[in-house]
Amino acid sequence: MHSVVRRSRKWVRERPFIFLITAQLALLIADAVLDRNDASTFVSAGLLVLFTSAVVIALKSVRMPTRHLAILGGAAVCLRILEYYAHQQAVSLLLYTVWGVFSGAAVLSLIRFTLRQDRVEAFDKLAAVSAAYIEFPQFWSSVFLLIQAGDPHAFHPGPHQHAPLDYQQMLYFAYNVFTTVDISDVLPASRLASITVVLAEIVAQLFVVIFIARLVGFFPGKPHEEKGER
Repeated sequence: MHSVVRRSRKWVRERPFIFLITAQLALLIADAVLDRNDASTFVSAGLLVLFTSAVVIALKSVRMPTRHLAILGGAAVCLRILEYYAHQQAVSLLLYTVWGVFSGAAVLSLIRFTLRQDRVEAFDKLAAVSAAYIEFPQFWSSVFLLIQAGDPHAFHPGPHQHAPLDYQQMLYFAYNVFTTVDISDVLPASRLASITVVLAEIVAQLFVVIFIARLVGFFPGKPHEEKGER
């Protein structure tokens, strides 16, 4: 058992962002299976703890500042529990805001690491960008939920859904928007919602184009190409 833990820690230190991507995907699947809206409050709060911990551990292993992320993640967990007992819209709005700030700050930290000039392997840079890409829809889902809180009819649900959209439905919609897959039945129904959705799609495209172009420079050319240049 001790050797397994030691190997796991070594793997996390050597490939922190592969660990983060694995944790992100596993927790998203768990969140969908458990259905945060119906599952135990402490189960959903536990998922937030694990998600926050994965981000903090990965960034801390590459010497990125993580104290603000830990504080924001802890605040989100406390607000999730308070939301269940208080049943107040103000608490829900604060929860969406804090979680959105956490997600946005996590994405910015991952981008800063990617752009940092150091001798870190290109593979880790690519993994960090991939983790940021997976994290970004969490930010947009919080933005969409805040818009819906101000206008319950800002988003038009599909035939088997009911307005207002819950957390799971909005997160699913955010991933569809950010990946530009467009298979969701949800549609923006207000001007503000439409503008925000278009902005999210533009940011998604710029994110892919800019960072793929950036990362191309990290990878060395093929041997025959280098020989031809000489």
